[in-house]
Amino acid sequence: MRHSILVVMLVAGPWLLSAQCEPEKMIRIVVRDASPGIPEGHFAREPKTMYRYGAKYARLEEAPDKAHKIHGLMITSQPDSWLVNLEDKTGQHVVDPDPNGKVHIIVFHGIEMPDKFPAEFGKLEYGCELAFFASFGSPAETLKTQDGDFIKQAVGIGEWMVVLLRKSTKSPPSVLFLFHNNEIHSVIEYLEFSEIEKIDMKLFAKPEGITIKN
Repeated sequence: MRHSILVVMLVAGPWLLSAQCEPEKMIRIVVRDASPGIPEGHFAREPKTMYRYGAKYARLEEAPDKAHKIHGLMITSQPDSWLVNLEDKTGQHVVDPDPNGKVHIIVFHGIEMPDKFPAEFGKLEYGCELAFFASFGSPAETLKTQDGDFIKQAVGIGEWMVVLLRKSTKSPPSVLFLFHNNEIHSVIEYLEFSEIEKIDMKLFAKPEGITIKN
């Protein structure tokens, strides 16, 4: 199955229990999936770039997937979304029928997980990671590793646990781990997490030079 995070804004089903994530400043996030079982060099390990602003604006950029001839881009300016393949310059336009619809970019989506995956983990979104752990009252603890000291926060529900590592209590996320029965299920590495002072709304506009196929 072709790994992608470009679907998460459109398939936030009824299991999602998330409070709204509404970054007051534009955020740029670059992540890499370093989960066990994904071979080195596989497309799924390529970095993915996200922009979020408020509750209605998001942009997700994938690296080129040469095997499938896809270079994915998704832009959302609620209620409009554009799903684009930059490889062949084609795309689709989708309109959210919910007039109050808002963006969700979920880290670990339940539909991709085994049974008994906690619905509560639908609260964990890119851009609002700290709010998720705060909502569960997760304490910040020092974790000593061979790569230095990190601040660790964890939330466990049933067979599952999600763990956040940061370099300090004032630092953005460094790594997210998802454990299932005490074994690592998923690893998300943060290559960049930054606030952008100068907001460029063109990032969330209808893409130019694309043939839209409805």
